[in-house]
Amino acid sequence: MLKRLMVLMLVFCVLVGFMPSGTLAVEQGITVTIDGKVVTLEGAKVFVGPNSKVLCPISYIAGEMGAKVEWLPKTSTVLISRGSDIIRFNPGITEAFVNDKKVVLDTKPSIIKGRTYVSLQFISDILSAVVDFDRAANVLKIESVTADRDPLFNQNLTTSERGLSSKLDEYLQALEKYKNFHGSVLVAKDGKVLLDKGYGKADFEQNIKINQQTKLAIGSVTKQFTAMAVMQLHEKGLLDVNDKLSKYFPDYPRGSEITIHHLLTHTSGIANYTDYPANYELKQTDEETIISTFKNLPLNFEPGTNWAYSNSGYLLLGYIVEKVSGMSYEDYLDKNIFQPLGMKRTGICYNGDDKLYQAVPYQGYLEVIPIDDAPLLKIAHGAGNLYSTVEDLYRWDRALYTEKLVSKKTMDMILTPYMDTPLGGAYGYGWLISTGKFGKEVAHSGGTLGFSAYLLRCIEQDLVVTILVNNQAASVSTISNTLRDIVMGEKYELPTEHKIAIVNPAVYDSYVGKYQLDIGGNVEIAKENNKLYILFDGQQKAQMFPESETKYFLKVVDSQITFIKNDKGEVYELEMLVAGTSVKAKNLKYKAERKIAQVDPKVYDSYVGEYELMPGFIITITKENNSIYARATGQEKFEVYPESETKYFYKVVDAQITFVKNDKGEVTGVILHQMGRDMEAKKIK
Repeated sequence: MLKRLMVLMLVFCVLVGFMPSGTLAVEQGITVTIDGKVVTLEGAKVFVGPNSKVLCPISYIAGEMGAKVEWLPKTSTVLISRGSDIIRFNPGITEAFVNDKKVVLDTKPSIIKGRTYVSLQFISDILSAVVDFDRAANVLKIESVTADRDPLFNQNLTTSERGLSSKLDEYLQALEKYKNFHGSVLVAKDGKVLLDKGYGKADFEQNIKINQQTKLAIGSVTKQFTAMAVMQLHEKGLLDVNDKLSKYFPDYPRGSEITIHHLLTHTSGIANYTDYPANYELKQTDEETIISTFKNLPLNFEPGTNWAYSNSGYLLLGYIVEKVSGMSYEDYLDKNIFQPLGMKRTGICYNGDDKLYQAVPYQGYLEVIPIDDAPLLKIAHGAGNLYSTVEDLYRWDRALYTEKLVSKKTMDMILTPYMDTPLGGAYGYGWLISTGKFGKEVAHSGGTLGFSAYLLRCIEQDLVVTILVNNQAASVSTISNTLRDIVMGEKYELPTEHKIAIVNPAVYDSYVGKYQLDIGGNVEIAKENNKLYILFDGQQKAQMFPESETKYFLKVVDSQITFIKNDKGEVYELEMLVAGTSVKAKNLKYKAERKIAQVDPKVYDSYVGEYELMPGFIITITKENNSIYARATGQEKFEVYPESETKYFYKVVDAQITFVKNDKGEVTGVILHQMGRDMEAKKIK
């Protein structure tokens, strides 16, 4: 249920966020760094051209990257020699040749004031560099892709392994072509890398490709590094997983009841601070300010008695690492994990205002828009503030089979399934642990406002899949499982194109109306100008595109909708597939009416009062003219209708209220049933 609710909330977030925010103005004369050094272009400059493409003087850029650039006047050809590669092109023509293989360019190379200028696509595709144009800072960062001599990436594959590589690549190419997949992927089996490649774009506007060394935000995959840091300190005797939170935060409410173990396993009950959008608007992102956003909220449950994902817990763990080690979180990880493992392309996403990852974050599906990820990444700390590459995460995977970082005993503690979760499987220390069809699997996903990540390790098969994507809505766990199945010889289907069918708009009339989701909440289907739209509880609408009279798909999120008819031809239900997860919704036209019970209005007297759902959010119950009303903070009051003496329902929204009594018959609280959730509120007045 939780997984299905989380998937649906992804749709809400994408649709609400799917509104263009405008293009940032860019000043002329862009600062350029190549391999971390600021480059002086001797009178030339990098600037934005009239077609919004960033233009670079190729002789200076290629020269700084170790290439030789020549001008052949007889044929008006630019010749670039770089290692064994020979590159040639002519200004004014939208093609270039790399070792005689043609590459189509998005922008014609141009001669401006005697210098030849090319777009960033040329730097990315022709010179095979990692390219990032930071619009906010007006900085162009170029990094050479290293021909990695690490034996991890240079093993000879057998004929069978090469066949698997081809199948993996075929699947991902189809995913890129038909599902707009853009990210980097690495798949390895038995210590051999079967696939290590980038697909799609790091920056759609500038047409910059992603490759296997593009640095991308990894979101909550960060948690396994935070957990490792904590366990290194535990192993050294500098802290203990049974230490109380109050040892490190003396004034933390109920800190004497919460342990480091609770924080590591999401069993502390501490409210998840990233559930509150107002926190993304924080002007100060220091430790005290961030912790103050959640420390005084009531616990969701008694520590150790339940499981609920809490970024707050891992934020606290990151600060505990700093307090115990005497180092900053990023310095500790760099010295004790990244450097020992050769993870040179892993670090924190922001150093102050300096953005260190290398791709534009996006929301959407077949159509995408850029989104500002800084507000979340700057407050994520130990819960999710790292970037990495698929190659560095493979180095991490390999190390976890050894004792390079911690002993086997400590590693076993990390991968112990401590508490079952609604996600399937149990949670260890920074890992979700389960038994799949190929044995023990440990995995973790990562999601920010504009990035998705997934690291899947099939321990008994020595199989690892890691995916990093610059898109919030990517179905990374589903893709990872498919790639795993390809390697293991299971059946799979290649992605196919969504083809828009011609449908008589009159058909849409029978679909219009409200539908109640089986996990709570409503969706509305509307027809406007002979087009069909879906709205989630009154939020941003999205157009639906027909594949047949009954099957539709969205372009803003990976979702398909099928309308289901009964024997009478009535549309009584719809089914949504959201990132491969099925959610059904009943047409409210055919929903059975709730029956109003006869209740003595005197009963209502004991219900009158105020009920606190959370700090600052009160449900007020009143009685007027022998009717009972409920009003939530900041909202209108609405009448609620009895189904029994203790159970009541709204007519204006799909929600119900149950009054709770103690053994003495005193009313102590209410339970609000809405959106598939049961939320308790204590009576405070």
